[in-house]
Amino acid sequence: MKNIPLLPLRKTFLFPYMVVPLFVGRKKSISSLEKAVAKDKLIVATCQKNQDAEEPEEEDLYPLGTVAEILQVLKLPDGKVKVLLEGLYRAKLSNIKKDPFFSCSSKRLKFHSKKTKKAEALIRYVSKDFAEYAKLKGDVLNVNDILEIQEPDQFSDQVASCLQISLEKKEKLFTEAEPEKRLTALSFILSSEIEMLKLEKEIQQKVAKQMEKTKKEYLLSEKIKAIQDELGKEDYDETEEILAEIERAELPKEAKEKAERELCRLRKMPETMAERAIIRNYIDWLISLPWNKKNSEKIDIAEAKRILEENHLGLFKVKERVLEFLAVSKLAGRLPGSILCFVGPPGVGKSSVAQSIAKALGREFTRFSLGGLKDESEIKGHRMTYVAAMPGKILQMIRRMQSKNPVFLLDEIDKVSPYLLSSFLELLDPEHNSRFLDHYIDIPFDLSDLLFITTANTLHSIPSSLLDRMEIIEFPSYTEEEKLRIAKKFLIPKTTIGSGLPHLKVSDRAIKRVISCYTKEAGVRGAEKELTKICQKVAKEVVEGNKDKSQITVKNLTKYLGCPSYKEKSIGSANLPGVSYLLAYTEMGGEVLVCEVVTLPGSGKLYLTGKLGDIIKEQAETGLSYIRSKAERLSLQSDFDKRYDLHIHIPEGAIPKDGPSAGVAMVATMVSSLTNIPIKNGVAMTGEITLTGQILPVSGIKEKVLAAHRAGVSKVIIPKENERDILDIPKNVRKRLSILALSDMDEVIKEIGLIKVGSQ
Repeated sequence: MKNIPLLPLRKTFLFPYMVVPLFVGRKKSISSLEKAVAKDKLIVATCQKNQDAEEPEEEDLYPLGTVAEILQVLKLPDGKVKVLLEGLYRAKLSNIKKDPFFSCSSKRLKFHSKKTKKAEALIRYVSKDFAEYAKLKGDVLNVNDILEIQEPDQFSDQVASCLQISLEKKEKLFTEAEPEKRLTALSFILSSEIEMLKLEKEIQQKVAKQMEKTKKEYLLSEKIKAIQDELGKEDYDETEEILAEIERAELPKEAKEKAERELCRLRKMPETMAERAIIRNYIDWLISLPWNKKNSEKIDIAEAKRILEENHLGLFKVKERVLEFLAVSKLAGRLPGSILCFVGPPGVGKSSVAQSIAKALGREFTRFSLGGLKDESEIKGHRMTYVAAMPGKILQMIRRMQSKNPVFLLDEIDKVSPYLLSSFLELLDPEHNSRFLDHYIDIPFDLSDLLFITTANTLHSIPSSLLDRMEIIEFPSYTEEEKLRIAKKFLIPKTTIGSGLPHLKVSDRAIKRVISCYTKEAGVRGAEKELTKICQKVAKEVVEGNKDKSQITVKNLTKYLGCPSYKEKSIGSANLPGVSYLLAYTEMGGEVLVCEVVTLPGSGKLYLTGKLGDIIKEQAETGLSYIRSKAERLSLQSDFDKRYDLHIHIPEGAIPKDGPSAGVAMVATMVSSLTNIPIKNGVAMTGEITLTGQILPVSGIKEKVLAAHRAGVSKVIIPKENERDILDIPKNVRKRLSILALSDMDEVIKEIGLIKVGSQ
């Protein structure tokens, strides 16, 4: 058939035996319809490959179409035409033209029309699937009529035309001329579509069920609101506000799920229930913790060095260690795993150095004093079920900082109870604190970004398992010269300006007198208190009208501070048998103590007074055994231990004393008392004694020597194995006193002038 009008279709195929209404709007398509109606009412319909083409070329159209009969044509007011077409048979298109209207030549496609057993089997199989498909789609109007058709060609085309499938799948069915092959393709397509429809239905049912539940909850909440309105209560739902806060907080998955579960519980509780406040408080804690908030940091070694030099005088080794720590952090891209532990007497700058580190890193700084801490709940919180439960101090301070990477100072860790060891092992171990579990929050919180710094006055009370996790940095005592410089550079400007007396001057001699006669310490905290006391008294005078005070000198110092609290030590002035000076290391730094021994008629008993601990008592007993073993060489009577009692006393009996450092001094003092020979003037001693007279090393040599220097000692005797510690002592101190490192008690007795060892 030549020059038959052509009707291009968008997004659809017209199958044979199919009756379909179409709306035609293109002018050339309308012209094709008019030409067909005027001639024999036959027209060829085919689908466009390019759906956007307004005047499709031959390559834009499928080469296969359907010859259809025009059953009805209706012109619409908007210029479009509604046409009803009935597909007759497939035809191959050629010689497509578009002027003056769409037309082409068509040739009917031939196929095997013989009905076979295979075709019958395929019809039955497809009929079954098509019936199920129609049922799932909810469209069963024409299904029965189609299922009654037994002719393979007509049946397959009717089924294909009813399927709601993609254009690609319809093309596959339309372009297949052989009915049996078309039925086979239909069976595969129907099986796939049925599976998809079942899945869609299952999903739809779940969604509907959830919607039903949501609708039910909504209706119930509306009823509750109506009841509240009836009772005259405010229509306010705080849970919506809490939910919005949870979303804004950007919580980790585990914390968010926990918060939502607790919020769900809160919704179901009556407003009068006391547990509502507990749950609300818990949710507030979850929301307010900085789960992901950090301070941005930039490690600048030069800036850190400037800050340390600006804020701290001396402490050269401490500053060097801190800068090394920061340098490793900069190169590694993270802080080292070890925890810094600052060890030293009070007032030597441990806390202020920690603050300088925080400033150098650009982090927040917080401090937690551990002195007297005995309850684990202070660290890890109480369970939520307890009355007035709260998180531990760690999370409390982190929330206050609103940052998960502050510098966290744990002050006085040496005062912590042994019962809390496990809590601190978890807190300070980098391998475990990334999932720190507070009992109240009950969700792991990452503490690995915190920089923990601990402080201690001594190390002997810290458990070894905890000490292994810390990097020890020792803070030495200050010399008097260093204290003077610190007072002039930091303390006096701070106290005078803070008291409103910026023009008040304090002479160097007055400062030295405050340091030596009004304080007894390794640091400068006491000196700051005394200077503050002076400024307060001067401020009172100024307010009362006396504005002449502009300088504090040695002459008017007693007017403001009264009589000196301590005498300037000048040991060695007394030259009595049975008196010596021993060097001790306490929490307050180095100390020079007096050791006294008297020999009394008796039966060989040993009395020890002065609030002495077990270790120092054992040293006294060990020393006495050594003297008994050396009685002949020391020119003592062989039965002196049966004829005399010895009484050892270390004054300042209200202060507890313990440790092995007093061993050498006690032996020397007992020998001095027994031989009635005084010890050389200006000598102080430290060291642990053995039964054979060997002197063992002790700790705190630097602090002890500095204390001896402050007290005016001229010679210090230390254990031989502590000789390496002499290099840590400031040069100006080493120049002013003699430091002897001895290994045997015989050498000490000879050095202090008691007896020439070995003489008979």
